[in-house]
Amino acid sequence: TDRTNTPTLAQRVGRALTHTLDIRRLGSAALDLCHVADGTFGAYWEGYLKPWDIAAGVVIVREAAGRVTDFAGGADMLGGELVATNGRLHAEFMTAVLQGAAEIATPHSKDS
Repeated sequence: TDRTNTPTLAQRVGRALTHTLDIRRLGSAALDLCHVADGTFGAYWEGYLKPWDIAAGVVIVREAAGRVTDFAGGADMLGGELVATNGRLHAEFMTAVLQGAAEIATPHSKDS
């Protein structure tokens, strides 16, 4: 995988912290995806995943009306990069965290 243009994990986490109340990681991609599906988490992203880590979780998120894509917004989650959200905030999450936008409007921002 060519990582020359990929922001580091620290940069992504830093951007996520400016748009969220908290970041949690439980150690299991399948469990994290279930938390997106049941509404506990609004979003989840991770790279370097294997298909067996995410296959069932992707189905569960989609059945719960969530959205699952790769980091580019496409359908190649089995390539190792995955973003899952409740569906409503997918575009904002992709822009703010993965593509590095400076700001998005959130319920906790002065723009709301």
